[in-house]
Amino acid sequence: DFLDLILFHPICDVSRNLVQIWHRNFPHIPTDLLYLPQNLTSRRSGEYLCDEYARFKRHLEELGGREISTESLRHSLQLYNRQRTLIGQLYQIRRQSPWLISAADTYALLRIGTRIPVEEHLRMLEAVLAWLPGRQAPPLDKIRVVFEGSFCEQPPLEFLQVIEDVCYIIEDDFILSSRWITAPVPEEGDPLRALALSYRDLFSYASIQHDGRYPKSRAFLEKCRRAGAQAVILSPPKFCEPGLDDQVLFAQALQQEGLPYLSMEFEEKMTTFEPVRLQVETFAESLLFYA
Repeated sequence: DFLDLILFHPICDVSRNLVQIWHRNFPHIPTDLLYLPQNLTSRRSGEYLCDEYARFKRHLEELGGREISTESLRHSLQLYNRQRTLIGQLYQIRRQSPWLISAADTYALLRIGTRIPVEEHLRMLEAVLAWLPGRQAPPLDKIRVVFEGSFCEQPPLEFLQVIEDVCYIIEDDFILSSRWITAPVPEEGDPLRALALSYRDLFSYASIQHDGRYPKSRAFLEKCRRAGAQAVILSPPKFCEPGLDDQVLFAQALQQEGLPYLSMEFEEKMTTFEPVRLQVETFAESLLFYA
């Protein structure tokens, strides 16, 4: 009853019928289904997405009983551009000085941003970024790893904390929605068109999206190089076909790059973490002492 609307997008076969299941169980809550373009190389993809955004905007206006002005959309773009900038600064600190803030804390900070107004989240990010440089935390002898696989389902905090007992997670794909667009969305002109073209041309790679112009494995390796990773943990959710398919591509790319990796799966509701600890400790020790 606290929801005015729930929006779905069929990102995979499992989620394709989720909107019908929700509507059957909660018929009193309005739903909508946003279809995003899959063929991003098509000349029509940007126009199609702009029309889809406009349709959804009309739905929101009907529910809210008032018009959503162009100026309010531009203001929203400004706020979320600022949010992406601050999150980018946070990840820059993580890459350079991972002992100042853990991946688990970063994940919690990003997750909070999906549940509060963006204005509140901006103040929170600004406060954390102002506090981190003065934090007294000595660096430890840990390997630097990239965590890959949580583009949709999110791992439990305990899962990340077990990994961070022996590794620095310097880069990841947690809460990808907050970093999906990789550059500022233009704030001039038609806001819906600017957002649609940014989604088409400035998006981060993910297992649920394909762009023949920019292979995912190449983008993944560039992220690992940029982060200065010593190893990678490939960890898709159990039974996630897109994640498991990409795990094969990423593993092949890492082998060609000569970058060590550990493959393991997680469950969102998992409660036993000792097997994870054993795998990660063995992997880290093999790199620290025998590489």
